[in-house]
Amino acid sequence: MSYQRHHKKKEATAMQRIVLNAQGYILESDDGIFSTADYRNNSLLVYSPFLESIFDSVCKLDERSSELFFPRVETLLGTVTGVYNCSFECIVGGYFREFEWLIYDVTQPYEQERAIQQSKNEQSIRWDLHHRP
Repeated sequence: MSYQRHHKKKEATAMQRIVLNAQGYILESDDGIFSTADYRNNSLLVYSPFLESIFDSVCKLDERSSELFFPRVETLLGTVTGVYNCSFECIVGGYFREFEWLIYDVTQPYEQERAIQQSKNEQSIRWDLHHRP
């Protein structure tokens, strides 16, 4: 397990594992974050602009490649919103390459981080306003 994956897994509140074929069809899913029942009749590329935009890079992975990692993806599918860290790796399934997509829900820690940063920004603005010459 890479350092990046371990670090991002540690802060996640939920995780989902999806295995895709080279056309983007779901072969397996543990449905840990969202149900994939409505997405099994078509390639996920149809439903996910994020996946469609990166899938050529995913398909170039082989079993010797390191993972592709995408932090803080805000929309996975049209109905699945939040903030997610995503990693992709090639796995060999029989004679065909398959791709493991691990999704880590980091919405809660990200929202907390964003609230803290917003508060700091507001404090800085207030300080600047009160201490102007």
